[in-house]
Amino acid sequence: MKKLYPYLFVALSVFLPGCSITSLAPSSSASDCAAAEISEDDIDLALNFGGGLFPKADWARKYTVAEKYVYAEWTHRSQYAVVTVNTIILCDTDMKKLRGYFNTENIGFIFSNYDEYEAVTACETNGLLLYEFRAIHEAREYNAWIWAKPLDTPHHAEWAMLVFPDQNPELMARYGGELFPELPACAG
Repeated sequence: MKKLYPYLFVALSVFLPGCSITSLAPSSSASDCAAAEISEDDIDLALNFGGGLFPKADWARKYTVAEKYVYAEWTHRSQYAVVTVNTIILCDTDMKKLRGYFNTENIGFIFSNYDEYEAVTACETNGLLLYEFRAIHEAREYNAWIWAKPLDTPHHAEWAMLVFPDQNPELMARYGGELFPELPACAG
């Protein structure tokens, strides 16, 4: 199942370039963005992702702040579900470069804690990308979806990943719809 569908492999390698979900710290070498830093606003944005969707009674949160990224993770206390959000610094955050960030190598790194994964589909609307995957971890099947978008702050982008049990698609529909109403799922 680790094989990507041939047509999606081409799409991912053209559109994208890096159990808990692995955070992927970007590499940036261009001098124009070398001074870009993660700010308190970036940290607040990540920690407040979803507003009240992740109450402490149901979700355990942890986070990491580094020089070029913020990573926050919520793990559901009774479901086998994980939600992450990453604010990252990329030298170019136009849609082409953001698609390029999610290349085959980075997708492999993101899913490195899973036994298997396969790309299902990808879509985009109004500056928001969505990649839908199926994944297996410890004999459990999951839907794992990644949304990504440039932020208003120069050189900043955000990507979020929701991983919910395959047998409970209502959770993905609920959280995807609440967090990304403009693109809760790819059609079709």
